[in-house]
Amino acid sequence: MMILRYSHQPWRRLAALYCLAAWTAGAGAADVLYDNGGPDGINGNNAGIAWQADDFVLGHGATLSDLHFWTYEAATAYRNSISWSIAADAGGTVGATLASGVQGNVARSATDVVLVGLDAYQYGLELNAPLALASGRYWLVLHNGAFGQMGEPNDFYWATAAANGGPDGRESYNGGASWGGNGREHTFQLTGTVPEPNGTALLGVGLAMLLLRRHVDEGRSACWRQL
Repeated sequence: MMILRYSHQPWRRLAALYCLAAWTAGAGAADVLYDNGGPDGINGNNAGIAWQADDFVLGHGATLSDLHFWTYEAATAYRNSISWSIAADAGGTVGATLASGVQGNVARSATDVVLVGLDAYQYGLELNAPLALASGRYWLVLHNGAFGQMGEPNDFYWATAAANGGPDGRESYNGGASWGGNGREHTFQLTGTVPEPNGTALLGVGLAMLLLRRHVDEGRSACWRQL
């Protein structure tokens, strides 16, 4: 007599792997969301007596968590905090503020570069809270110290980057009431999390395999009862 033998294990293991993949995919992965290029070593715009802004474009939805930028500054120019904001685009200039904050816990490191007597620094900071953004154009606004600190010391310059075909930067000397062009691109990089799109699909496949296995088991049981 022929005896049919089969194991539940391969089905269960494969389904479990699909469910595990779905769980991990949904968490997303840290990534560089946008890179406007490194310092070109030519110039900078004063972020001590003005608010400076530059645009960035996201090709897909993402959650912004950190920003990095470079400066040229005098020895006593840094005010021990950085003000930042993310603004919507308003026809190629700075629009409504979407999120903003002042961050004193800043990673600040000197480089070996000196430009016209000003030392170059690299900055990195976490936003006060992660910011979810849809695809589209936005503006990063930076200022040395609190947004209301517009006087001396003022030798704090956001380093410029090579032109990239997008709108030039903007600057405001009246607290964001109006913006004018500053004729430059600026060096910065944005990092955060990009959601993985396949998590739900993988989870569905795993559950479907478990259900299919259940139906196969029930069918085999019914056949054995009839023998």
